[in-house]
Amino acid sequence: MFKALFGGIASTSRIESLGITGASVSENEYSAVLVGANRDEIVACYTAGSVTGSGTFAGGLVGWSEGTISTSYSTASVTGPSQVGGLLGTKTGAGSITNSYSTAYVSARSFIGGLVGRMTAGSITNSYSTGAVSGTGSNIGGLIGGVSTATVTDSYWDTSTSGYGSSARGTGKTTSELQSPTTYGTTTATYYNWNANLDGQPGNDDPWTFGKTDQYPVLKYAGMDTTV
Repeated sequence: MFKALFGGIASTSRIESLGITGASVSENEYSAVLVGANRDEIVACYTAGSVTGSGTFAGGLVGWSEGTISTSYSTASVTGPSQVGGLLGTKTGAGSITNSYSTAYVSARSFIGGLVGRMTAGSITNSYSTGAVSGTGSNIGGLIGGVSTATVTDSYWDTSTSGYGSSARGTGKTTSELQSPTTYGTTTATYYNWNANLDGQPGNDDPWTFGKTDQYPVLKYAGMDTTV
């Protein structure tokens, strides 16, 4: 059973530029604020609130996904028994997560990650998580809890705020390392590759704003509310 604003979106659907705050979701499987099961595209969406799952697949934005998630974030706290992530509970299929992040607190017994609880396929690019991760079992990670097959590129988690120095994939950084860059920087900088081409048109689209040296990057693409 699903419990989210959208129970599921089919392989010919797209959700774009939608924000949900103050949500409280409690359900069995496929628990999330925005979409329980994603089979296509989620673009420029954000969520805040809380998610409590009593079964598998719980995420702040999406519970389970085989599609794509881009330029989106979640601050919703997420708890459940297994396959729990701040942004997404479980990632399957060839779809990707790009230019997205989570600041959510996440708690579960197993397969728990600051961004994604479990990945069996797909990719993550130019994304990060900072929320505290609390788990009592196996497959627990700052960014991703467990991985079968996946590619993770230029994606990070905060080893200080998460409480975890390890992850199934991704690169751990200190709070200072993630906050101090105020631009994309040069070729060796942390966020250099994050100035991505999102629309397929010539030139990069500058989707991030970096604020001051005590702030994490936030999204500004497609009218995102960067104050949340």
